[in-house]
Formats: sequence, C-alpha cells, structure tokens
Amino acid sequence: MGYLDKTNIQDFSGDNFTIIKEGANVRFSKKTEGQYGGSYVDNNYVSVFTRSIASLDFDSVLMSGLGIGVLAQWCATEKGASTVDVVELDSELCTAVNDMNYLSPSVNIINEDIYTYTPTKTYDLIIFDHWFFPDKDYASQKESLTSHFLSYLNTEGVLFYAVNNEIIS
Repeated sequence: MGYLDKTNIQDFSGDNFTIIKEGANVRFSKKTEGQYGGSYVDNNYVSVFTRSIASLDFDSVLMSGLGIGVLAQWCATEKGASTVDVVELDSELCTAVNDMNYLSPSVNIINEDIYTYTPTKTYDLIIFDHWFFPDKDYASQKESLTSHFLSYLNTEGVLFYAVNNEIIS
C-alpha cells in the first residue's frame, strides 16, 4: 500500500478493536456484539471499496468509520483530496490512530456519532464506511443517513455506501 506508510502503525488492543501488525500486513478487527470481525488491510481491501469511486473527481470528503484510516488516506494521497473529515464514534480508536501519526495532515478525525453528527460545510463526496448496527434494519439506517446528508453535498456531489459499493447522487 504505497499510500499508507505502515512504519508508525503499532499493535494496539482497545476495548472494542485490535490493530495487529503482521510483517507487511496490518489486521484491523472490530468487536460488534461481543464478536470480533475484521480483515487484513492491503491494496485488495481498498480496491474492493474504491472501485465505484476511483474514477470520480473530488476535493472534499466526509466519511463515517475510521478503521485504521486506510480509505481516508487513499482519498487524501491517491485522489488528492484537500479535506478528508472522518467521523468515528470510538474515542479510543480516534486517540490511537491520532497518536500513531501516520495519516496525511488533510485527514481530520472527528470523534462523534455519524447518526447525530451535523456537518458545518458541504462536500464533494460523503462515504459511509462504518459498522452498521446489526440489530437495526440496514435499509432504515441508509434512508436516515441519506435524507440527513444529501443537503451537505456540493453540486455534482455523491453519497457512497462502501458496504455495497452504491453511489447516490
């Protein structure tokens, strides 16, 4: 992953997540309902989530879900976005990633809940890449987020749901 310098990424075990560096790979796992689920973070991981937006031009991005910041870093370094605001609910994860200091200076981590967050500006691209609540209906969560965030898009801006590579404009 040329856009993510893993030199400063360190093993970390939080209350609800783990970051494990295994040679050239990094494994990020998130605990949901007492179970850990996660994946190795590599070029393939990002290409799966970016195939629908790779051809888009954008300068400002709002996204939900930090993970270890790979998608945010891709937006900043590969796509040249000058602003990448990432809303993440887990304060321990926000602190850990900030402390490791490996993300681009254009990535701004905001410790809030995406379902109650109100942006102060508009964006070219809004990405929803957080863990959806398994006890709630995905369609209703998507409808709620779409109706709230459509007004925070710039002209020609799009919403992107990474979980199913869906673009809404």
